[in-house]
Parts: sequence; C-alpha cells; structure tokens
Amino acid sequence: MITVSQQLFARIQRHAVPLVDDAESTLSKILDGYEKSLGSMPAPATASDEADSTVKIFPTDNPPLLTYTSLSNVLIDRKGFSKKFWNPVLFEMIRQAASKMGVANLKPHLDVNFQEGDHPAFGEYIKEANITVQGRDANLCYRSIMKIAKAAKIPVVIDFYWQDTPKAAHPNRTGRFDYDGK
Repeated sequence: MITVSQQLFARIQRHAVPLVDDAESTLSKILDGYEKSLGSMPAPATASDEADSTVKIFPTDNPPLLTYTSLSNVLIDRKGFSKKFWNPVLFEMIRQAASKMGVANLKPHLDVNFQEGDHPAFGEYIKEANITVQGRDANLCYRSIMKIAKAAKIPVVIDFYWQDTPKAAHPNRTGRFDYDGK
C-alpha cells in the first residue's frame, strides 16, 4: 500500500477506464507508456509469492465483515464520487434514488433510521427526499447502499481495503463490490 496526495490520485484516475481499471492497472498503463517513450520495454507482470495484492471482487449480496475498512474509489451511476466514507455514499445513494424513483417509492426500501424533514441534531438532511438520516456502521451502511441501489437500479462500484489492524477481517487486503444496475 502506498499513500499519494489527492492531487496525484486525481491525475492517476484520469488515466483509468471506469469499471475496468483499478489503481494498479492504471499505474501499470502509465508506466508502460512512459517506458515506451524512453524506448525500453515495459516490465513483465510478476506476482509476489509472499503477498496477495489482488483485488477480490465480492458478491453484492454476500459481503464480508467490513469493520475496519476504508474506501479507495466509488462510482455511483458510473460517475466518480469524491467522498470516501461509507455514510456519505449511503446519503448520495438516497439522494439519487429519491430523484430517480420518487420518495414514496424509495421509503419502503430504506432500512435506516430517518425522520421527515430537517433535523440537524439527528443526522444528515437529504433535501431530495426531505428526510434526515442517521449514520450507520460500515456493515449496515453497505447493506443499505445495496438495497437502495437494487431498488432504484443504480449501478455502484465500491473499492475498499481493510486497515492494518488485527481486528480487521482481512488486514491490508483490498476488495470490490460491483453492482451493474440490472
């Protein structure tokens, strides 16, 4: 795992193909182009025997334990979403679903604590649905995100990683959820 500034990450993302490339494949393309411009051959792909650096794609209806995870990339309706936390993704899904399917059709699919209207002390106000929603932990948040995505048929891709702690289900591993909106 490496840490890069948000500005550099944005530059890297400009070279990625949405729903196809992850950070490693995008950096590989960039380096291949750079090495080709120098007249040298790109490095052959190698796999480390000591560490599995692959991104595991998890089924959307059977997620692993997501406690101690952080988000690295989010696409909602095939558009990048800049807030890399579970709750803002949930709030955005509610916004988009309310706009797409109407509040009355959305409400039966909300398994979150919410109140009608704007209640700042309660949680996040979502103007498009005229509700205030309480935040949730990563596991409940993910389940709510997928329930809403499936009800509204909104494609969503979430790349995440488990933090470096023994309490995490898979420390330092990466994963992806990819729902196509169908």
